[in-house]
Amino acid sequence: MKHFYLIIFLPALMVILIFITSGATSLPGQSLTEKTITISGVINTQNGEPAINFLVKLKTDEQVLDEVVTNQNGEYAVSYTLDAVSTQREIDKAEVFELGEAYPNPIGGVTKSIASNAHFPVRVDAGAAYQIEIYTVDGKLVRRSSHNLTTGEYTISVGMPRATGVYLLRVRGNNVNEVRSITSFGGNGVSIDVNQGIIISKTQENSPFYESDGSEPDIYRLKVVGGEDYYDYETTFEEFGNYEYDVYLESQTGLYTLQTKVIPEQGGSIEPESGTFNYGEYITLTANASNGWQFSGWEGDLSGDQNPDSILVDSDISVTAIFQEAVESPVTILLDTDMKTDVDDAGALYMLMNMADRNECNIAAVLVNNKGDYSAGAVEAMIYHHGSQGIPVGAYKGDRVGRNNDDMGQHYVQIAKNTEEYGHSRVTRDEFPDATEIYRKTLASLPPDQKNIIVSIGHLQNIYYLLTSDPDEYSNLNGFDLVEKKLDHFVVMGGTYPSGREHNFSSRRGRAYTEHVIEILDDLGKEVWLIGWELGDQIRTGSGLAELEKNHPLRIVYDEYRDLRDHPTFDQLAVLTALRDRHHYFQWTRGQISVDRLGQNTWDDDENAHYQYAKIHEDGDGPTADEIAEIILNIMMNNF
Repeated sequence: MKHFYLIIFLPALMVILIFITSGATSLPGQSLTEKTITISGVINTQNGEPAINFLVKLKTDEQVLDEVVTNQNGEYAVSYTLDAVSTQREIDKAEVFELGEAYPNPIGGVTKSIASNAHFPVRVDAGAAYQIEIYTVDGKLVRRSSHNLTTGEYTISVGMPRATGVYLLRVRGNNVNEVRSITSFGGNGVSIDVNQGIIISKTQENSPFYESDGSEPDIYRLKVVGGEDYYDYETTFEEFGNYEYDVYLESQTGLYTLQTKVIPEQGGSIEPESGTFNYGEYITLTANASNGWQFSGWEGDLSGDQNPDSILVDSDISVTAIFQEAVESPVTILLDTDMKTDVDDAGALYMLMNMADRNECNIAAVLVNNKGDYSAGAVEAMIYHHGSQGIPVGAYKGDRVGRNNDDMGQHYVQIAKNTEEYGHSRVTRDEFPDATEIYRKTLASLPPDQKNIIVSIGHLQNIYYLLTSDPDEYSNLNGFDLVEKKLDHFVVMGGTYPSGREHNFSSRRGRAYTEHVIEILDDLGKEVWLIGWELGDQIRTGSGLAELEKNHPLRIVYDEYRDLRDHPTFDQLAVLTALRDRHHYFQWTRGQISVDRLGQNTWDDDENAHYQYAKIHEDGDGPTADEIAEIILNIMMNNF
């Protein structure tokens, strides 16, 4: 009997009981089923001729399983068969495991599915919304479904993927994050169903089940012995099946040259630019366009417009990359703002609208993440004042995050209520659609091949509800898949770098969303450009807004909140980063961010991670803090 445990993260007052057991007995007299790996193909020499009498081996790290010599046509075929030991297994009655914080979070073993479904009995003691997901072991999402589970007993039934291999079942929600591994030997297709009641036992008949007992290797190696004139060739296979695999042996003596050319010279470059390469080697060529240029296509020994592209070395190679001047469509922005007390949100919104007037961007929507009744009304008043009517505005409808009417800035309340001055009609948030609805409706309408960016300058609960949303009338994709398809990257003002606390991430009721959003963004893998508190505090502006007319909303908020004194530009920097050459303005550090349950963020440098945070250029290669502040002021005032 084998028992398996889940990775768990449970609050002290919640207990989830998981039962998963597998066991089996062999039945005498049943026919055995085999599984086999067979690899066949042709071995070629440096001049493309068949490689005759070359030794080909199928092996593990420890043992040669099969070997042959290529025939007169260079052909080979090697094979290995692993016998099955049983065609019937029985899942016995499940035993109860109470998983709580007292357990050391053990990682379970592999549950081997021997039929088309695997069953996971679950008892839920505290009802909540749960995400149930199937992943490959390299982290690729295969299927996700959402379920509201009340207190009671359920069975999660997973339909096995058609492809054999190890998969991960993940259950998360309500501070639960549990993972179980499953091995599929081929099913009818992946599915997730949740049914009331617990399946305690089930017998699977006439389904081959392979028991390796340590004899089944983790990996198979195909090796071609090159002899004196050619290098040995070796590759690996990790699954059983039939493979056709041809090999070009690399000569130890045949060398050829690569020459490249760029037209026009200022259009870009090719990598690698030149070099000497072995016969039979593949070279990957990448065309890198200069600023203001775009790659058009290849000429010479390489054709088409695929970039990067590969070419086989069988003679000297000459390749030309053609570039043309770029005509870029503007970036599309979805702005997510709290617009509750501080004034930098208003500065960021006016920057965005002024830059849209100059075709630097399209504003697809503005979402408000503050619970106060007048935040969305203040946003719409500014949109009408600017003359940008028609921009959709969505409001957070919850009551957890942000400031209420008494605590939020009265300068924003004043602007929201002044419909006579600014011409808008909607004042309080109950007059606006829900932010998640506007997010989904807007993203669903955007082309996936353009640069669509979410700029977040407040709390993250709107983004959380978007990422965890279900399919609806606007899209048959869930929120995670919709963002994956339509969004290019995120720009987020939040955190302090490399470590610290900042209000957008650590507010008392908002910090739980921050932790969950970062976890989901880790899975999503989109680029996230981060603007920290320490950067905005260095770059201050606002006193020059005294030149605006007295009824201008931007002057009003800076006058009421800061007496028209200079103020940190936290949110304006997010807009500047999204729309201008970010490498010109700032130096960027790539790494992995972590946020704990109190909103404290930490940072680990990692060149392979998809997060980056900005800081002032340390080597003097970019503008100073005062120069950036002047640029921001001019954009806010529309003097650029």
